[in-house]
Amino acid sequence: MVDQPQFKDGVTPGSSGTPGGAYWHWAIDKAKKYGLDMSGGIDKFPDVIYGHRLLYWAEKQGGWQIQHDLSGRIFKAFYSDCVFLGPENLARLAGEAGLDADAALAYMRSDTDTAKVKDEARRYSQGGVSGVPNFIINGKPAFSGSQEPRTFASAIVSA
Repeated sequence: MVDQPQFKDGVTPGSSGTPGGAYWHWAIDKAKKYGLDMSGGIDKFPDVIYGHRLLYWAEKQGGWQIQHDLSGRIFKAFYSDCVFLGPENLARLAGEAGLDADAALAYMRSDTDTAKVKDEARRYSQGGVSGVPNFIINGKPAFSGSQEPRTFASAIVSA
């Protein structure tokens, strides 16, 4: 969807090759075990380039801590609260994370960093990243998706 302008306003689930609904419902119980609410649904899938660009911008504006806070807010908005992640809602979330919401919206409405973020996404995809979260330890792909704590410990010790 990243390079297809017709999807900028989102895609209805079950159309254009998207899942018929919330594809993460298999993980609800596992997530709940770790205190995460993933029980939300969706009306349409967003064009993910907005979120990726915003997170890139957030790190440049406020550092990794702000970026991390914003990524958590984006996760909760989408997976728990059924919020469509278009530019306006993402800008609001950026404001809640301590960034300038108006500047965030202006950034997303521009083309600034779009090519750079898309190129980075392509490089990661070519390197084997196929989903989020994805974990790279000591520069090598480790695993993708939610994992038990012992999986992390084992991967770190083995690295």
